[in-house]
Amino acid sequence: MRTPRANERGTSLMEVLCAMTLFALVASGVAAMVANSMRATANNRQSTSAQMLAQEELESLRGLDYGDLVSRDRSVEMSHETFDIHSEVIANNPANGMSHVTVTVSWEGPFGSRNYEVETIFTSIRS
Repeated sequence: MRTPRANERGTSLMEVLCAMTLFALVASGVAAMVANSMRATANNRQSTSAQMLAQEELESLRGLDYGDLVSRDRSVEMSHETFDIHSEVIANNPANGMSHVTVTVSWEGPFGSRNYEVETIFTSIRS
């Protein structure tokens, strides 16, 4: 091995390769983190949309007369995503004059098939 002279400047090929390798490792880690963050953000946005659609469906059912409550299915497109909404009404459960209502919102998200479900009980108001 020879000793460097005062007039020799610059970096050796080995130093450049080491720096490029280190940069590639750091960049790949950052890229993976960004990709996961974007998937999680999309999943959270879709989950929030599903919760809003389920609440909207409950309010729509709540606006009907008690005798008109029936199970129903529909699809809604929101932010370029399709959400399937299934409302199941079981009359006289858990008691007479009460209906057990379950609203399920399903969609295909970045982490696969997902669904959100909410349950409540509607009662008949007799005057």
